[in-house]
Amino acid sequence: MARKHVSDPADADQGDGASAAELSAGLWVYPLIALSVSLVGVVIAAGLIYLQLLGPANTLHAERLHQSHAQMFATYFDARLVALRTSMDRLATAPSTAAALESFDKQRIKAHGERLTREMADAERIELVPLGEAKVDLTGDTPISFAALDVIRRAETAPYVGPEAFLLDQRSVLYVARPVMGERGVIGVLFAAISMNYFYLPLAAFDASLGTVSIEQRFEGTEPRIVLSYGETNPSTKDIRLNINTPRWSLIFLPNPSVASPLVGPTDLAAPFGLLVAMLLAAIYLTNMRLSRALTADASTLLDYVTRLVRGRGGKIDSYRLELFRRIATEAKKYAKQSSDRAAEEPRVARPAPQVESQSARQGRGGS
Repeated sequence: MARKHVSDPADADQGDGASAAELSAGLWVYPLIALSVSLVGVVIAAGLIYLQLLGPANTLHAERLHQSHAQMFATYFDARLVALRTSMDRLATAPSTAAALESFDKQRIKAHGERLTREMADAERIELVPLGEAKVDLTGDTPISFAALDVIRRAETAPYVGPEAFLLDQRSVLYVARPVMGERGVIGVLFAAISMNYFYLPLAAFDASLGTVSIEQRFEGTEPRIVLSYGETNPSTKDIRLNINTPRWSLIFLPNPSVASPLVGPTDLAAPFGLLVAMLLAAIYLTNMRLSRALTADASTLLDYVTRLVRGRGGKIDSYRLELFRRIATEAKKYAKQSSDRAAEEPRVARPAPQVESQSARQGRGGS
């Protein structure tokens, strides 16, 4: 007689446990896909934020900083120009200056000019020139050149001329001139040749690493030229041009890009986006763990319930963490009930009645 094979419950439990482990392992594929897509999204978002928001903000910050540096140098030159004109006005309007010119004494006029040269800082030569008597004088360390002569003649009819820079023995000198007024009007011109140290020495207080500041001088009909320059050279940067308080000069500033540090750099985004990635990893891990446990528990509960249904002991539907398993259990219960009802309605096959031996036959068989 054939024996029915009955599986060992321990083997069944091991099979169930293996299925649950495989289910849990397989579930990690989907969080990894979500994590990969999320990380790519975070990187793209960080790049877009930097390119569209932080990059232009850094550029605007650098432009404003460079503009402020250029304006600072322009303010400096304007202040020095105003101070120079104030000094010239003070000397030209001094009573002693007009008195020297009105004396028509050449020695007295020359001596007064030499005294003014000593009194005025950075002055290389100051001359009192009577009206209409300007001429070239090549004597001394700072001669009266043709350029200086032109400045003096223009000052006879203008309230102030200069400063204008000219090369003199391979060095730049500033020429300024102002008319001297007497009782009858203009009686002469106060001319001064000023050393470039007038601008260079105070410039030493400024940080040379900010960039290069230059003064460009323009005359009609001639090419502009740089007459003064200070700071570190940065030829690759875009220059900033500003007008200053003199008609023939313009300020050119070449900023140093390294001075303008960015408001926010790529490394500054590492902390917030690193925290975002960490929170994303934690959320995916915790969610997957909870889902895996719920699936494992519900799958085990459903398997036990289906086993009871197959054995005809269904009973009440167990509670599930996931609605999907509760619906499966409900449908399984309905299917089991329908199967049971169909089995009850099928006609049973009549079995033949067992034959009963008569009493006399049993006795005769016993006697024999």
